[in-house]
Amino acid sequence: MTVSSARRRPPIPRQVSAAIRELLHRLDRAEQLHASDVSFYALMIGESLDLSPDLIRQISCGALLHDIGKIAIPLGDRDHSGAMTAVERLNMLTHPEVGEAMVSVHPPLAPFADLVRHHHERFDGHGYPDGLAGGAIPIGAAVLAISEAFATMITEQPYRHARTWHQALDEIRRGSGTQFHPVVAETFLIALGEDPTPIGG
Repeated sequence: MTVSSARRRPPIPRQVSAAIRELLHRLDRAEQLHASDVSFYALMIGESLDLSPDLIRQISCGALLHDIGKIAIPLGDRDHSGAMTAVERLNMLTHPEVGEAMVSVHPPLAPFADLVRHHHERFDGHGYPDGLAGGAIPIGAAVLAISEAFATMITEQPYRHARTWHQALDEIRRGSGTQFHPVVAETFLIALGEDPTPIGG
């Protein structure tokens, strides 16, 4: 991320940033830090893809809000060690749709609703909630998918240890073209100075 590209990025309007802060304060500290990490990687990818400043701003804001729907999930269901029960997993799968609904009722945040809804879609169509595939997935959501996956993998979780930097990068390579948009995956790896060749490719 260069200084010049950061200067081209339009500022986030005050009413938007205030609405984001209001919602983020309802998440716990770990989830707030995760949102910040996802936004960092999403900005890096968006600028490396040479997306428009307005789209980069949209992706940045969407990254901060992507897990806001978890507010509706009991803390004990989303923050415990061990495997989830079937009910807990079903609850967790609702968070993109719940997040979309929460964001949509705040007029300043409504433009980010699609990114919140679709950040768990997969390039091969096996994601959720809508099973979108390929080019049907908004490019911003494809950016968030990789940003969130990487940030989650390298962070200690209640249910598993953090993966190393290189283990997480290998997962991105392995998922390129299936879980992740291949162009976005390649761009992410190149931006980090890593070999973008997919594993098995």
